[in-house]
Amino acid sequence: PYLPKRAGTYGRKTGAVYIVRKSGDQWYSDSMLTGSDSSIDDNFGHSVAVGERSGTSIIVVGAPAAEGSNNPEVQSLTCDADSGSFKVSFRGFEVDIPFDTVVDDLEELLEGEWGMVEGLHTLVDLDIADWGGGGICDSNTADISFISLGGDVELLGFDADTLQKGGNPAAVTLSIVETTPGFKGNFGLTQGAVYIFEGTAGVYTELQKLEPSNGNETDRFGWDVDINDA
Repeated sequence: PYLPKRAGTYGRKTGAVYIVRKSGDQWYSDSMLTGSDSSIDDNFGHSVAVGERSGTSIIVVGAPAAEGSNNPEVQSLTCDADSGSFKVSFRGFEVDIPFDTVVDDLEELLEGEWGMVEGLHTLVDLDIADWGGGGICDSNTADISFISLGGDVELLGFDADTLQKGGNPAAVTLSIVETTPGFKGNFGLTQGAVYIFEGTAGVYTELQKLEPSNGNETDRFGWDVDINDA
């Protein structure tokens, strides 16, 4: 069945690694490994390498069809005005923001009635940190965090439109600054990932998940893995 994808959802072609041990003449299943965020079509276990460190096993597992997890872009929008509105745009989507818009309403406006966060405008997540009360243009700064599936993330566009302060448009402050750059790859569905586990005797812990720093769609990072014991 096709179920909603979420972290830890094991389904069709998710993949797993089984560790077996021998006791006498019998083999038995010792452990099953999956990634902490393994999900449908990841192909976890396509490649496996085993090593040893200080008496414990190190197991490296490739999942070449895993999606890129993405790093959020953060942009800071600062406004100081006492009347009017401004426009914010992103890849063709445009919305009018009144000067007295509070944080919850700003997030709703940016998401848009056409489902921007659901992918129509290539955004898959959006969050705005609470700026402490009042409207956005009450000398406040909105830290807008979002993830894009379209590669390099453009800055949000803006237009002061009808904003004024004390009846003077020239006294208005409005700016958007990128404070944390997002991941600059294409976030492909088969970017791939590698998981590192450590443990012994049936107890294994995921130490780290590795992804390419500039991964793109169909890279299949993790197709082959190896361990250098040097």
